[in-house]
Amino acid sequence: FPSTDDNRPAFQTGGGTYHANKILSTEPYEAVRKVYAQIAQDRPDLACGYFDIPIQQKFATDLGYTDCLQAVHGLKAQVANVNEYAESIPSNNSEREGDTVRIDSCSFPVSGGPALGVFTVTRVEKGQWLITAHDPGPTTCVPAGASTIPTTP
Repeated sequence: FPSTDDNRPAFQTGGGTYHANKILSTEPYEAVRKVYAQIAQDRPDLACGYFDIPIQQKFATDLGYTDCLQAVHGLKAQVANVNEYAESIPSNNSEREGDTVRIDSCSFPVSGGPALGVFTVTRVEKGQWLITAHDPGPTTCVPAGASTIPTTP
């Protein structure tokens, strides 16, 4: 029989998976907002837990870190305003269709820390939303309507 004195996190031992329990967000934008909020609080287990396991590594690599744990600690060091950063992405957005939503951090006024790129969130068991893909993006977003092309007089 396996040891009953296993102190590993539930996501590693199988006890706290979203397949059996309601542990993820029930809104796609809230799933991404929670990543920002958990990074702001320097909680890597929680921040990384919103990603599908292989996407945890992709997220870290996209942002220049060796793994998700290091990414959360490194990104937290760049957070200048915990509250602003934690609330950079809205909890709810009515612009969603289907079971997959692509959420670009630069579609929102990310402030207090770095933007985290583009997330693909997929509806999974029990109506929950899991981050199933990540693409890098700029760490500082260009405000809507601003030109990235320098003008010459």
